[in-house]
Amino acid sequence: VISDAIAEGNETVILTLGANTGAPTGVTVSNSTTEDEATVTITDNDLAVEVSIETTTQAAEDATNGLFTISVDKELSSDLTINLTLGGTADDGTDMNAMATSVTIPAGDFSVTTPVTVISDAIVEGDETVILTLGTNSGAPTGVTATNSATNDEATVTITDDDYATLRIVRKTDVYENISDGEFLVITNKQFDTDVEVSFSVGGTATAGSDYTTLSSPVTFPAYSDTLRIVVPQLDDSESEMNEYVIMNLTGTDNSRVSIAPAPDSTATVTVFDDDLPL
Repeated sequence: VISDAIAEGNETVILTLGANTGAPTGVTVSNSTTEDEATVTITDNDLAVEVSIETTTQAAEDATNGLFTISVDKELSSDLTINLTLGGTADDGTDMNAMATSVTIPAGDFSVTTPVTVISDAIVEGDETVILTLGTNSGAPTGVTATNSATNDEATVTITDDDYATLRIVRKTDVYENISDGEFLVITNKQFDTDVEVSFSVGGTATAGSDYTTLSSPVTFPAYSDTLRIVVPQLDDSESEMNEYVIMNLTGTDNSRVSIAPAPDSTATVTVFDDDLPL
């Protein structure tokens, strides 16, 4: 026997009697009708194969595709097909091209790779994960058992996001006492995939609670939106007074990827126009 490290199952060597020559004249030598064939079985000592998966390359949006490697610890004499289960926070077909649901390690090979082909976008979504878990397998030679590794049956590729958003604020409309409310607009240069809480401070010469309804911070900037409206509700009074001002200053967000623009784009002013004539 020539030993190898190939998982191929038990094999047989069969010898069958054929024609013979050299018997004395008049003597007939005939093969047995029941024992004209014999078999030697070579028992394989490579019947247990371990299947594992690892992350070969991490992914980055607009830069690098990810890669998983699925391996066996022994060479097989037949193709081995391994089913895969997809998990993680990345969306298949949106954040990356549709992932393979199975891979095949060809006979004689030790591994195969499957890629994570990143689809770039302009959405602020943070880093996302692609998790592949080994499932059932088929195709191992008769007598060979391919078992998933107890410690390396799952691997994760992280897709690093390259998008960041900046918020700025502008005045949309002023307040006209007894006529209409004022309004600020908060504008983002990129959309985000989750709601963002935006904090602000309010100053100016107008008085909250008497010239306009008090504004409460923070406010929610909805996901997948370009603008956020902040209304300054007017309050009517009978006092004759100078025009006054509501100054709003953006101060921060609860998302590390969404920042506030530097001054002067972080501040805007709404004017409160009085409708009462002086006495």
